[in-house]
Amino acid sequence: MVLSACPGPDPEPEAEWTIGLEVDQSVGAFLSAWGSSRDEVYAVGGNPDAGAMARFDGSAWTDESIPDGMPLINWVHGSAGEL
Repeated sequence: MVLSACPGPDPEPEAEWTIGLEVDQSVGAFLSAWGSSRDEVYAVGGNPDAGAMARFDGSAWTDESIPDGMPLINWVHGSAGEL
């Protein structure tokens, strides 16, 4: 009888976190995100008085303009590159 063993699985690499988007407390919170690709991602949210939308282009987040007076935005979704 011959017994052999396979080496164990490789250890998981340590994940590194970086802050990609930091907003002032007055903006509120981002509640939903959607993207058609890694360089076309939208996040929406805000606070009860004003909504907020940001876009990630693959390297940085930027604020997107929304109509004045738009309240908190709860959801964002899309299909095939259409928001």
